[in-house]
Amino acid sequence: LQAKGVDTSAFTAIGMTTCPNPNASQLRLTGTGAWKTWSVVGMDEGYIRDSKLTFQDRAAGYPTDADVIEALATETDVVVIDSFALPGSDDRGNDAAFKLDGFTREHGAFAPITVELADPEGAAPHPVRIIGVIDSKLPTLFGLFANQRTIGGIYPEAVLTSYSIALKDPGHADSVAKGIEAALLQNGVQATAIRDELKESQRQATGFLYLIEGFMGLGLLVGMAAVGVVAFRAVVERRQQIGVLRAIGYQRGTVALSFLIETAFVVGLGLLSGTVLGLILARNLFTSDAIEASTDGAGFMVPVPLVSAILVATMVVALLMTWAPSRQAARIAPAEALRYE
Repeated sequence: LQAKGVDTSAFTAIGMTTCPNPNASQLRLTGTGAWKTWSVVGMDEGYIRDSKLTFQDRAAGYPTDADVIEALATETDVVVIDSFALPGSDDRGNDAAFKLDGFTREHGAFAPITVELADPEGAAPHPVRIIGVIDSKLPTLFGLFANQRTIGGIYPEAVLTSYSIALKDPGHADSVAKGIEAALLQNGVQATAIRDELKESQRQATGFLYLIEGFMGLGLLVGMAAVGVVAFRAVVERRQQIGVLRAIGYQRGTVALSFLIETAFVVGLGLLSGTVLGLILARNLFTSDAIEASTDGAGFMVPVPLVSAILVATMVVALLMTWAPSRQAARIAPAEALRYE
């Protein structure tokens, strides 16, 4: 890069990873006969120490993330694996995917799990110990990760080599990536800004959620419009009742208030039942076995401020939709209402 005129003074760390042929990267739990396909990645010391890896589960004897990272950098028989390998997690539609069957935690840790990596030349498999499960908050790290010396000794040929660069100012990642691509175009190098990739993936997921919320909001608006239609029909169909109330001394404000109270009661029952049933359904889905395993036991939380704001706004809009019909009912003259058939 320096020979091509790229300014590398903004680089703070560089790490390298390699991947062998996907068809050759197979592993299995020790003592089982079924080989499973799973991505295998080798990391050099720079990547191990500077990529700020975090782990949601650690093996006994490795109480902190720093202990796991130190073992990865210095030992050749230890590996870590992504959270998708845990039982009950999403297998990404691959029935032959590797799973840590029988994975259990005791006192916040698990016993180191020995797995075997298939030798690409058909020789005896290579045993390694899993000492950590990568945090699910790092979804871009997929596969079994080990020291480059370990992976290089098993898979001498790598089909993909990647370099990760940390910058002093991560906000310039996109421009730096484009500069690297331009400088090494003849070498076929592809450079991407990881932060931008994560933002794009989050934007797609968030956009889908916004679409669902938009349909729900549209349904809510239609429901509020229906409340106004019902209120207008109530004024027309209950003119005699309104006339009787006015004839026996009810004031205009009292008649209008009765319509508002009636609407508030009906809408309030709908809001209460809908909110309670919705929260029960959401909790049952969130605490189901499949979802709970992929969220690492995260507790179910209700966004009380947001839900409260939606409920209050819905009630206010419903009362506003009823305000005009209630004022119309209050202006009906008693004699005219009693003549109505």
